[in-house]
Amino acid sequence: MNATLRSSDHSTVEEVTLAPRSAPVRLAAAFAVLGVVEILVVYLLLQSRLPGQVAWHFGVSGQPDGWETPEVVLAVELAQVMVLSLVFVVMQWWIARSAPLAVAFRGRIVRPLLALQAVIVVGIFPLVSGLLFASAAGDLGISGAPLGALFLVIGLGSAGALLVALGLHGRGRIPTVRGAAGEMSHRARFAVGGPIELNCPACGEQYRLNGVPLFSPHLGVGRVGSLYLRCPRCGELGWNTIVARVAI
Repeated sequence: MNATLRSSDHSTVEEVTLAPRSAPVRLAAAFAVLGVVEILVVYLLLQSRLPGQVAWHFGVSGQPDGWETPEVVLAVELAQVMVLSLVFVVMQWWIARSAPLAVAFRGRIVRPLLALQAVIVVGIFPLVSGLLFASAAGDLGISGAPLGALFLVIGLGSAGALLVALGLHGRGRIPTVRGAAGEMSHRARFAVGGPIELNCPACGEQYRLNGVPLFSPHLGVGRVGSLYLRCPRCGELGWNTIVARVAI
């Protein structure tokens, strides 16, 4: 169902027809299927050589401190992929049907989210599962503390690389705009999309963000939306309303 955000409703919004896009939702679902298939293929190839217990949890020192049967480890790994993928699918579905998000982001949040899901669901999770099963089957050549250290490097390295990528994306793609006279402007970290204006429910301050923070929770459908942010004026943390005006 299409929705039209009219400039007559809010003077600074350009008129745009919003048609929910199903392609990102389907692609997010496809990534989930691909991640599941990758894990299953590796498990089935190594199943005959897996021992009765597989080390799947490692302490800070790298030493394994948790063992389970291969079937349980497989179930846990598949559940992680499916649960996280469900979050990404719901986010894509939400973005496609939220007028404030669609106008503010103009599709620029869809690609980063798909890329993030692909890296985690299609890359990191299957890689970790493959290393677990390959080590248990004796094909990897390392186990115990060295394997735990390898997982630590993969985890910290992946998290660091994602944060750097998000930071560079935000600085390179999002312009910082100057507000009108008497209007407060604020720079959001790890932001995507075009500049938006919000209203603080605590002090009533209307302020402008250079982008929408990627890690801030969002509520709302249609023309109503809120971001859980800290007001730059009063410091109150709450659901700041997205004013249906976008700084174009």
